[in-house]
Amino acid sequence: MSDFFSAERPPKRVLIIKLRHHGDVLLTSPVFTVLKKNWPNVEVDALVYDDTQAMLTSHPHIDQVHTIGRNWRKKGWFEQFRLYRALLNTLKGRQYDVLINLTEHWHGARLARRLKPRVSVGFRPDKRGGLARRRWVKSFTTLYPAIQDNSRHMVEVNLDALRRIGIHPQSDEDKHTLFVPGDAAEASVADKLAGFGLTSKSYILVHPTSRWMFKAWDIKKLAATIDNLAARGLPIVLSALQDLVARHWHRGVTLLSDDWEEAGGYSKFVDILITRRATLPDEVQGFASADSEGRSGTDGWAGPESVAKPVTIELGREESSDNNFIWTVNGVGYSPHIAVMGQAGSGKTRTMIEALKQVHNRTGAPILLLDLGKGDLADNTELARELDARVLRVPQDQIPLDMFHGSSRSETDASDAVLGFRDSFAKVMQSRPGAMQLEHIREALKPVFAKNEHISLEDVRDGLKDYYEENTLKVDSVISAINDLTERSIFTPELSPAAFFSKSWIITFAHARDTVKNLAAYMLLDSLNAYMKRLDEAPQDDRGHRAIRMVLAVDEARHLLASRHKALSDNIRLHRSKGLVVGLASQSPDDYDGAGDDYLENIGLPICFKTNAASTTVLQNMFRGKISFAGLGIGICMTLKDGKPIRVKAF
Repeated sequence: MSDFFSAERPPKRVLIIKLRHHGDVLLTSPVFTVLKKNWPNVEVDALVYDDTQAMLTSHPHIDQVHTIGRNWRKKGWFEQFRLYRALLNTLKGRQYDVLINLTEHWHGARLARRLKPRVSVGFRPDKRGGLARRRWVKSFTTLYPAIQDNSRHMVEVNLDALRRIGIHPQSDEDKHTLFVPGDAAEASVADKLAGFGLTSKSYILVHPTSRWMFKAWDIKKLAATIDNLAARGLPIVLSALQDLVARHWHRGVTLLSDDWEEAGGYSKFVDILITRRATLPDEVQGFASADSEGRSGTDGWAGPESVAKPVTIELGREESSDNNFIWTVNGVGYSPHIAVMGQAGSGKTRTMIEALKQVHNRTGAPILLLDLGKGDLADNTELARELDARVLRVPQDQIPLDMFHGSSRSETDASDAVLGFRDSFAKVMQSRPGAMQLEHIREALKPVFAKNEHISLEDVRDGLKDYYEENTLKVDSVISAINDLTERSIFTPELSPAAFFSKSWIITFAHARDTVKNLAAYMLLDSLNAYMKRLDEAPQDDRGHRAIRMVLAVDEARHLLASRHKALSDNIRLHRSKGLVVGLASQSPDDYDGAGDDYLENIGLPICFKTNAASTTVLQNMFRGKISFAGLGIGICMTLKDGKPIRVKAF
């Protein structure tokens, strides 16, 4: 840095890029302050998403705020190109001397290459490898170690980018976040407060919950704090209520009024608000009538996409015509499920990711992505952001799913839950349990599932042990296996299936034992299957396109395909009418070959990259005839268009 700039010869213009959410953008404000204090005459610009622009617009040390629209990627390719080109031309016109990219977003790397500032700063890609790492490193002139393991505050991590080029905060005050809402915002807030008889600095604002429950403060502590403040006579404003009622206007006021009367005080009310109301759905059309607890027959969730419409995805260009290859996921007369096959490095995973992002962007449907490989997808922070997904790393992280929710509603539900768990548990035991052991499992778990509302694996373990002791049975492989599997908690019954499956998740088992990985995956599929069975069919438009409510995606699916697990088969065969789309990625078509061929018969779009399949039978069945798969290079796949094989150059 010293070779280019100094206090006597500073740069003219600097661009700071932070393409993240509101809180992340707010925490970049000290970067602008520190830059301006060190180089008072420099022009400092920011590039953020359009919905976070307000966080920086009135910052006294920012000259211009440029934006990228979050919805740009939902527009057509030509419109996207036009918008990005206009932005690039604007940024080129500013002639930046320094570019600092404060995220892992590839937009920053691409702009660093195209704008060609004398100094470009990005974080060191410790988790990237191969070609992606080399391309990232070559994009920047300077890299800084972005330590993001929660050991240091994010403000300090952002400032590390400046420290790397010789710019340091001059005082602790420089590190304070700065938010200037502007006169219009201040006037708007003052007007709203006046409507409640309040003025600025005369009340305490409490935001009792979070978009993600793992970010929410302990309910009892929050309630105790509110009670303490209220006892002092201080006005309390709960900021979550207005948004909650707005989203559920037709019944929100009634529900919250009932909750208040039931609670009789702040503590109980906040508890009800968070545990009962925080998981209400985002859409309200097509809901069944709620019972006395404000829940419908499907736990208050009918899917985020209540309006049926054709959903298309673009996965590449046709080799013969160079036209975009477009497929209607929820087309009429065929299955919406996708199978992507190919060797490592062929383009298989990238294509599946592209399909997931497009479906999510165009429908809002939540994604359940099971990463059964090395955990690469879980490490893809850009993917998690675009899917708005929480990443779970099992066994370090617990899966917050009440997997046996509702089993106590009826004898049939309890029996189904018992048999589902028994079959999944039997598949992961090292030695196949005998008929008598299977009967013991069934009898032991019937009372457990019939009585308990929130069942954990530990409850299952205790039920089995109690049954064995009561019937003086010897400790056998069943007890040994359940002890091993419950050594570390895999699930915590925090969210009902309705709440869990209404969110997007990326779950990896890269550091879990095979038995833990398989059991967790089986139980997730069991829970999804049970939940889907209770849903009404997804709505259709007048042409027969069903609404897409949810996507189940499995990377390295051979682990599940090989087991022929009933829940996976049921989710594929039975629940397309409920709005479920399944995407499977596996290295070989041979993984789909087996008794029953449930998977093979229910694939709507097969996509085959270069593969060393031992048999061509599966491919011929998938592609409806004898065709040649020879000569498929990297990024070239075979798929179907109008029922006929076609070669496509994948994006």
